[in-house]
Amino acid sequence: MEHEEDRLSSMSKTILHNILSKLPMKDAARTSVLSKAWLETWGRYCAEEKYIETLRLCEEENAEVL
Repeated sequence: MEHEEDRLSSMSKTILHNILSKLPMKDAARTSVLSKAWLETWGRYCAEEKYIETLRLCEEENAEVL
């Protein structure tokens, strides 16, 4: 059997991140088993999502104080 090129994993990290952002979190996490490129992209995506959520919570807390 001939190995076919993995076109998805060879896409830029920006495109992979964009794809993950359109999936429900559970499905996005599942992509991490597809390849090393997807695992690395998932790790960065997850970290960014946690950072964004933390910022949102801080903004909400600050709004309540004011």
